[in-house]
Amino acid sequence: MPDNKSAVPIPQTVIDDVKKKVQEAISALAPYTVPLSEEERRDIPKMGQKTIGFVNKVNDYLVVNPQFVPPYMTADALKTDIGNYNAANPAWMAAEQLATILSDILLLSGSEAFTGSLQYYNQVKMSDHNNVAGAKSVYNDLKERFPGRSKKNLAPTP
Repeated sequence: MPDNKSAVPIPQTVIDDVKKKVQEAISALAPYTVPLSEEERRDIPKMGQKTIGFVNKVNDYLVVNPQFVPPYMTADALKTDIGNYNAANPAWMAAEQLATILSDILLLSGSEAFTGSLQYYNQVKMSDHNNVAGAKSVYNDLKERFPGRSKKNLAPTP
């Protein structure tokens, strides 16, 4: 494939090192993690870029005007939540960058692997059609695994 962009193999030692470091990060955060169900993830209010400034300003006012803290909550708990968010956010940004890098590697490598495999399959198919020695067994094996439609499915539906 002349346009193969992912032609440099990633050494297994690099992959192992990345996996180890990710696992170390997961283990380090484990004591502070509260697993959420899919429903909880969907339903809880979410803080985004537009609300960070508001929340941080509330944190500042907690110090100056603690008399406005409602009786059903504590300023310390709110400060902890704000602090955890602000502390974890840069790590999230780094993890998101890592996820994008890995996603790009998987997308590009997978695309090129699938395209190359289709090219190989088509060459084998053509070789079988031309009765090239050894092509029939390879073609018969690959056509069983090929994700395309069979000829019987190509007939128009009544």
